[in-house]
Amino acid sequence: MAGGMPLEFPAFISIPEIVERVRSGEIRIPTFQRSFGWDAKDVRDLFDSLYRGIPVGTLIFWRRPGPAGQIQLGPLSLTVPDVGDALWVVDGQKRIISLALALSPDVDDTDDAGERFAVYFDLGTKKFVHPGEGLISTRAIPLHEFRASSDLFAWLRNHSEDLTEEDFEAAHRLNDSLRSYRIPAYVVASDDRDLIRLISGRVNSAGKTMSRAEVFRVSFAGRPEPSSPASVAKELAARGFGTIPERYVRQSLLAIRGGDINRSLDEEFSPTEDPADWYDRTEQAIAKGIGFLQGIGVPHRELVPNMAPLPALAAFFHLYEDIDPWIGRLLARWLWRGWAHGFGEGGWPAALRKIVAGPDAPAADSDVGLSEPYRFVRALLHSVPDRPPPGVDLSNVNPVGAQGSLVLLALYSLHPLDAGGNPVDVAGELEEFGTDAVTEIIPDIQNFARQAANPALWPPSAPPLLEVRDPHILASHAIDDQLANLLANWRDWRDWGRDHFLRARGRAIDKIVHDFLDSRLEPGSIIRPPLGDLLVAGLGDEI
Repeated sequence: MAGGMPLEFPAFISIPEIVERVRSGEIRIPTFQRSFGWDAKDVRDLFDSLYRGIPVGTLIFWRRPGPAGQIQLGPLSLTVPDVGDALWVVDGQKRIISLALALSPDVDDTDDAGERFAVYFDLGTKKFVHPGEGLISTRAIPLHEFRASSDLFAWLRNHSEDLTEEDFEAAHRLNDSLRSYRIPAYVVASDDRDLIRLISGRVNSAGKTMSRAEVFRVSFAGRPEPSSPASVAKELAARGFGTIPERYVRQSLLAIRGGDINRSLDEEFSPTEDPADWYDRTEQAIAKGIGFLQGIGVPHRELVPNMAPLPALAAFFHLYEDIDPWIGRLLARWLWRGWAHGFGEGGWPAALRKIVAGPDAPAADSDVGLSEPYRFVRALLHSVPDRPPPGVDLSNVNPVGAQGSLVLLALYSLHPLDAGGNPVDVAGELEEFGTDAVTEIIPDIQNFARQAANPALWPPSAPPLLEVRDPHILASHAIDDQLANLLANWRDWRDWGRDHFLRARGRAIDKIVHDFLDSRLEPGSIIRPPLGDLLVAGLGDEI
C-alpha cells in the first residue's frame, strides 16, 4: 500500500504479459460493448506510440475474483478458468483490448467488431496501416505475427524473397520495441466501489476518456450485467440502509430521465444510448438520497415513514449534487411536513412532477439571482401543509406504518445506548433483524404490545431492558428517573403496576414525539433563500 491508500504499485507490465494474461483470464475486462469508442486510427496510433517509445499512460486494475466461463472481447471468444485474484481493468480498457486483439491471430478481422484491429506494419514506410485504407503491401506484416518471436521469424523466412536487409532490421526493431516496452500499472486492493469511481474519474487516460457507463461496469466486475433495477437495488443494499424495492429504482431512473415515472422500460433506451450509463446515474442519485435521509436522522429503510418520495429525491440530487446546507434544511422540512401531514394536493406524484419538469422561470424581479435548487425546494414547500405537529396515535405503533415510524424516529433521536453504554447500531440491528429489532420492554403482554409506551430500540440479543439500572442508558430509551424507579420493582408488579409504568412512559413519549416533530416541521418558519443567494441577488434586507 502507498500513502495509506489501498493501492498496490507492481512497477511495470510488458506488452506480451498483457496479451497472455488477457487470454488466460488473469486480466478481465468488464462487458465489452460494440460501441468500443476507438476506431482503426486509434489502434494504429497506440502501436505507433509503442514503436516510438512515447508514453501511453498508466493502467489501473481492481483485484477481484473472476469466475470461470466464456468471455467475449468483441470478435474474440475465450474460455477462461476461475481466477481468485483476477485483475479487472479500471483504466486502460481500450488500450488493453487493442493490444490483445491486434496481437492475436485468431481474431476475425472480417467481422465489423474485429476489422479495426487488423493492423499491419509496413516495413517499407515504417508506418502502421489498415486494410480499409487501400491495398496492403507484400512487405507489410500483420501485427499478430509479433505475438511470439518464433511467429515473426517464420513470417520473415516465408517472405524473405520480397524483403530487403533494411526490412529485416525494421521488423526486429518493432519486435524489440514491443517486448521491451513497459507500461506502469496500479492495482486497487479495496472493495470500495466509491473509491473505484473516484480513481476512474480522476485518472488521465491515453486516448479517449473513460465513460461513466464503463466505470459502472467496472464496479460490477465479476458479477451479472448491471443494467437492471435488481442489480442496482442489490448494490444499494450493501450500504446498510436496507433493500430498496426495485420499483423505486425504476421510478428513480425514469424520474431522472424525465416524464411519466410509471411508463415501461421495455423501449426506454434508443440504440445509441447505453443503459449502463443511466443505471449508474440512478444508483449514484439514489445513494445521495439515502445519504440525505441518514443525515436528517433516518438510519434505515425500515424507519422511513413513506418511501414514495425517493424518486423525487433521486431526481433532485441528480440535478444538484452539491447543495447549500440551508437548502438541505428546507428539503428536509418538506419531507417531514409531507410525512406528517401528507404531500399536499396531488400527493408526492405532484411533487415529483415539479422536480422532473424543472424549475419555474423567475416569477418576479426579486427571484432573479436565486438559485434553481432553492426555487425547486421553495415550490415543494409551498405544496405541503404548514401546520403544527399532528396528534399521533400512540395506541398502535406499527413499525412498518407511517405513524409508527415517526414515533420510532423520535426515539432514535434520543441516541439510544446499549447495555454497555455504547450507541445502539440501530441500522445494523434493523439490517439483521428487520422490524424485530424493535423490541418490547415488557414482553408477552397483549394489550400493550404495540402501544408506543412499550417498544424500544433495544438490541434483541441484549439482556432485557427491564434489568438495566444505569440512568444514562435508561434515559436514552425515554425512561426518566421516575420511570426508572418504577422499573426497578418490575418483578413485584401486578397488573396495575405494569399499567402505571406504561401509561407514564406513554405520556413521556407523547411529549418527545411532539417536540421531535415540532423541531423538524418548523411550523410558521419563513421560507428564505440561502445567504449566498441573497447576497448575489442583492436581497440582504430580507434576512
